[in-house]
Amino acid sequence: ARADYHYEFGTGISMPVADSTNMDVMEKINPFTASLIIAAGIEYQIQGSTALIVGITFNNGFIDILKNQTINTSNGSKDLTYKANTNYLALTIGVFF
Repeated sequence: ARADYHYEFGTGISMPVADSTNMDVMEKINPFTASLIIAAGIEYQIQGSTALIVGITFNNGFIDILKNQTINTSNGSKDLTYKANTNYLALTIGVFF
């Protein structure tokens, strides 16, 4: 797992701007994830073996991909915590020959 970072904090948080590219973040990523996937679609035969397909997929991630990610602010007012779940809706359109 690799990532590019760019941190820029607003007023009230005294942390410097930081940039890093192509960093190894494997120790910050959970090796296991689980999700619920619901999908539906249709296939319409156009002519011979050519067909048009249309589908919709919903993915609801149950597990946070990141391991306990907390940023400590230097003024001690509040720690920032972030998470990443894989929730998305996908539309698939294609032609089979």
